[in-house]
Amino acid sequence: MSLHANIAWSLAGNAVYAACQWGWIVVLAKAGTPEDVGLLALALAVTAPLFMLAGLQLRAVQATDARRRHAFGEYLGLRLALTVAACAGVGVFLLAGGAPREAVPAILVVAVARAFEATSDIYYGLFQQHERMDAVAVSLALRGIASVAVLGAVVAATGSVTAGLAGLAGTWLAVVLVHDVPRAARLASGSRRAIWDPSRLRPLAILALPLGGVTALVSLSANVPRYVLGRLRGVDELGCFAAMASVALVGSVVINAAGQASAPRLALHHAAGNRRAFRRLVWFLLALAALLGAAGILAAWIYGRPILTVLYRPEYATRPAAFVAVMVSGAVLHLASALGYALTAMRRFRIQVPIQIAVTAAVVASCAALVPNWGAAGAAWAATAGAAVSVAGTAWGILRPAPPEASP
Repeated sequence: MSLHANIAWSLAGNAVYAACQWGWIVVLAKAGTPEDVGLLALALAVTAPLFMLAGLQLRAVQATDARRRHAFGEYLGLRLALTVAACAGVGVFLLAGGAPREAVPAILVVAVARAFEATSDIYYGLFQQHERMDAVAVSLALRGIASVAVLGAVVAATGSVTAGLAGLAGTWLAVVLVHDVPRAARLASGSRRAIWDPSRLRPLAILALPLGGVTALVSLSANVPRYVLGRLRGVDELGCFAAMASVALVGSVVINAAGQASAPRLALHHAAGNRRAFRRLVWFLLALAALLGAAGILAAWIYGRPILTVLYRPEYATRPAAFVAVMVSGAVLHLASALGYALTAMRRFRIQVPIQIAVTAAVVASCAALVPNWGAAGAAWAATAGAAVSVAGTAWGILRPAPPEASP
C-alpha cells in the first residue's frame, strides 16, 4: 500500500480507537462519579509501566526490521513470555500493598486486558512491517467499538466498574482470536507459531531491552503526575485530570497514526542512506505535530469550559487553567513523539535510555514542586517539563553522529 493510504488507514483506526477510549471516560463520567473515573485512571496507571517494560517495544523493533533479521515467531514467543511475567509482576505489586484495597479488583482485571492487548500489538507489528495498516485499523476499530459498548452495557446493568472492565477484557480476547490471528496467517512467512528457543529469543531481547526500559520510563513519567495527584489531592481530582487529559488524545491519535505509518518508510530511507528523504519525512511529522498542538491549546483557551461541560459534567469544568496546561503538555508531547519515531527508525535504541531517565527525573522533580500547591494544573505543567526535556534529548539523539552499534 502507498504511504498516503497507510496513513489514512492508520489515522482512521487510531481515531476510532481513541474515540472509544475517550468513550470509557464518558461512560463512567455520565453514569458514575469522578471517583469512578479516577479508579479507572489508577488501574491503567498502575499496570502501564510493567506492561510497557515487558513489551520491549517489540512492535517498533519488528516494524523497522527492514532486513528481516528475526522471524515473526521469535517476536511472538518473546512477547507472550514477557506478558506472563508482567501479569505476575502486577500480582506481586498488589500483594506488597502497592495500591488501595478498593482498587485491587479493577487493577487485576485491567492487567488481564493488557495481556490481550499486548498479544494484538505483536500482530500489529507484523501488519505494520508489511505496510498493511488497514489490518491494524480494522482490529483497533473492532476492539474499541466492542469494548466501549460492553463496558457501557455492563456498568449500566451492574453499577460495577470492575465488571465492566472484565467485559472489556473479553472483547479484546475475541478480537485476537477472530481477527488478528487469521489475518497474520496470510502475511507471516514460514512458521506462524511462537518460537521458544532461548538461543533465538535472547539476541532479540538484548536488542530490544533498551527500548523496553525507555517505554517503561515513558509510561512512568506519564503516570507520575497521576500517582502524585491521586495521593495528595484524592481520586476525585485525579478523575477530573484524567478526563481533561483524554481530550488531548485527539492530537495524539493523528501524530501516532502518521508516525506508525511512516516508521517502516523512515527505516528504509535510513538503511539506504537516503538522508534527504528521511529528513523530509521527519519535517512532515514535526509540522503536523506543531499544527495539532497549537489547535489544541487555542481550543482549550477559548472554549475550555463549554467543551468540558458538554463532554462530561459541569464539575469537570471548574479548572479551566488546568485544562489549558494539559493541552500545552500535549502539544509539546506531540513534538517529542514525532522525533521519537525518527530516532527509533534509526535503530538508536540505547541512547533513548539516558534521555528518558532525564525526562522522568524532570517530571518527578516538577511534580514535587508543583502538585502540592497547584493540583491538576501543577500535574499538567510537570508533564510539560518532562515533554520539553524529551524534545531536546531526542533531537540531540537524532543529530549526533551514529555510534558503531547504531549504524544502518
